[in-house]
Amino acid sequence: MIIRNLFQIVLLSTLIFSIIAATPVDAQKGIGNESGTVTISNGIYDASVEDVTGGNGLGTYTVSTGTGHRQPNQDVLYHGAAHNPWSTYLTVRSYDTSTEYVSTSYSPTPSAGYTVVNLDAVSTTGFTTPTPTSAVAWWDLNTPADPDDLYIEQVIEVAGATLADSRVRVSTEVTNTGGNPVDIGIRYLWDIMIDGEDGSWFRATNPDGPWISREDEWTPPAFEGFETTNDPASPVFSIFGGTTGPTALTPPATPPDLLQFASWGSDPDPGLFGFAFDFTPTARTIAGPGLDSAVAYYWGNTDDNAIRLNAGEGIIVTQYLYVQPTGVGEEGVTETVTDGTVDARDEADTEVAVDGTATVTVFPYDENPGGDAPLDFNALDKYIDVYVPDTTEANELEVRLFYADAEVAAANVSEESLRLFWWDGTAWVQCSDSGVNTDSTNGYSGYMWAKIRSDTTPTLVQLQGTEWGGYGHPSKPPQPLCSIATAAYGTDRAKEIDILREFRDTVLLLNSLGTEVTSLYYKTSPPIANFISQHEGPRTTVRVGFVDPIVKILDWSHALWSARGS
Repeated sequence: MIIRNLFQIVLLSTLIFSIIAATPVDAQKGIGNESGTVTISNGIYDASVEDVTGGNGLGTYTVSTGTGHRQPNQDVLYHGAAHNPWSTYLTVRSYDTSTEYVSTSYSPTPSAGYTVVNLDAVSTTGFTTPTPTSAVAWWDLNTPADPDDLYIEQVIEVAGATLADSRVRVSTEVTNTGGNPVDIGIRYLWDIMIDGEDGSWFRATNPDGPWISREDEWTPPAFEGFETTNDPASPVFSIFGGTTGPTALTPPATPPDLLQFASWGSDPDPGLFGFAFDFTPTARTIAGPGLDSAVAYYWGNTDDNAIRLNAGEGIIVTQYLYVQPTGVGEEGVTETVTDGTVDARDEADTEVAVDGTATVTVFPYDENPGGDAPLDFNALDKYIDVYVPDTTEANELEVRLFYADAEVAAANVSEESLRLFWWDGTAWVQCSDSGVNTDSTNGYSGYMWAKIRSDTTPTLVQLQGTEWGGYGHPSKPPQPLCSIATAAYGTDRAKEIDILREFRDTVLLLNSLGTEVTSLYYKTSPPIANFISQHEGPRTTVRVGFVDPIVKILDWSHALWSARGS
């Protein structure tokens, strides 16, 4: 009987362990307590903040992309798209009273020699949303029961109005309301999440560092920011955070004394979430499916660099968070114009002329954001993104992508055949009203253009973050241009040859049938051209009876067919 019971216990234990091991990380990690949450938004980003005590913790927060983002309704911090904050929280340490104040209600382990106090339990708390894009949580430690005399205020704000300038800004102000100096430290814990995966990769930006999958820390970081993504080999999008910058933002980012890329705590365990302040990374692998990575900022992380606040003094620390689709360059332009032109030549070799009124964002891509080149086309390797969230007051937009001779040569394309294509989600499609201007302008050799209206492909309403690329037909190898015609005129410099070339590049090479005809011509014409070039009679007959009539027809109809390529 005892052996049987032991066997049943072992079997049951094995079953329970197997169920736990098979449970996804997201389920093991949980969803937090269902309690009061306020969501603020500018349409590009949503930030959800706990607005009551007694739940996950007043002021805990999470972030997602909004409906107006290129990657809508995606987690940026854990469970952001579900608007369920709890796994990202604030810590304020008092070195004087050895107290660590945390906004989470989950009682993380205190650092050695310290006591943890849940800020929900302090004397006076409050929450307000001054604007639809900002949320303020505050805690006033002002009674003898409170270990310190501090006023702590956390402001979450979705700043900006466009894809290019939108950021989530997290600022924390700590003020000494007592009569004696106090030394403090501050920690932000951000639980990054991308495409449903908790184990993001990390790299430094500006200067750029390598992608890392193991825990690491920088004291202090010597780079402007960081980038995280689900998988560098197959990224969905990237989340960017500040460190020493960007300094152009107002207020500027506050450089941390310590930055950590470490486990959040579900796998591997333990992690940052379970420790109120001090944590030591141990180079564990934390990026990849089933794993769980996070980022932590520290200001005043040791007694030696603690932030000294004299009576009445305060400190504010600020950091930023934002998302970019994969491959988009960090520099872009956003302008609102009425019957004018958005100039993004410095950033993306692009102009967008607006007939009417529109707010236009232009970004360069560092790499091809779509798929393979269309059949019989070569890529110019220039890609941009045009985002126009509201086109109701726009009649027409003309997108111009400039190029240089060196780019055309490197791509081995015929300049006259260059056209703008847009990515429709599955393939590169030539814009229906498009062409090329081969005249040198603004320091460029020319530009490809596409006019976008309600009756074109794409239409105005499809400019919700549209990828564009330049493509052209491969240049033909050196050969007797228009072989038979060249032999008939005895030179490839005759003016009649020029119009034949123009018709080839402007009409024939821009459709599949014309391309096949041209290819067949070049394959079959050399023997004929060789024969007539050596016999005056046949040469005259071909020129007068065959080539001259074609040239006259093309010359007479030039205005009609040349408009297709302009």
